[in-house]
Amino acid sequence: MYMESIENYLDILYNMENQDHITQSEILLLKDLSHHNDDEIRTYVARNLGLFYSYEAEAILVSMINDKNEQVRTEVCDSLGNSKSKDILKVLKPKIFDHYFLVRGYAVLSIADITLKAGIDVDIRNFLQVSFRKERSTWVQIAYARSLYLLGEKEMLSFLLEKLNHRYYSIRIMVVRSLGDILNESNQQLILSSLQNRLLIEKGVSVQRAIESICN
Repeated sequence: MYMESIENYLDILYNMENQDHITQSEILLLKDLSHHNDDEIRTYVARNLGLFYSYEAEAILVSMINDKNEQVRTEVCDSLGNSKSKDILKVLKPKIFDHYFLVRGYAVLSIADITLKAGIDVDIRNFLQVSFRKERSTWVQIAYARSLYLLGEKEMLSFLLEKLNHRYYSIRIMVVRSLGDILNESNQQLILSSLQNRLLIEKGVSVQRAIESICN
């Protein structure tokens, strides 16, 4: 039984985001609220668990991985990217087949991030390559391309640069952020020149700002 109103719990969760750390009692509160019937509360629980990642937070997130709400599952997959455990890869892999594209995309991004920290796994890379070829969502394809590039598939850069001129700004901004993630000395000249050329014709303010944050 929950003692506070939904609004009060949301206020607590909003304020928690601005803290430097959380207490054990707050971890227990997040665990309790991970079962709340309000979707927004569970979404913020998953987000906050990612901000204050620990073994306890990870266990709570794993328990939420099959939440009925797609936004909650998205936040769970995103937050689990903080893990360094290969065991979490087993939890995330089924989510790349989720019916909701953002769940699939963030599962892919987190799988790559964990693999980079835990050590490059050829089986994981092959798994992502096969799944990439089956994916139909452009947004998720970009998540795959970014992830596969970081895992050693350098040809994915040409795919990302091609999508930089996509008609939808939501796709373009995903591409820009992905290019920022993979930027290094070896590709810097090509990526920065491509972004600067795009900036000359870009009309979307959010895309412009994303490009400027990388180029400036």
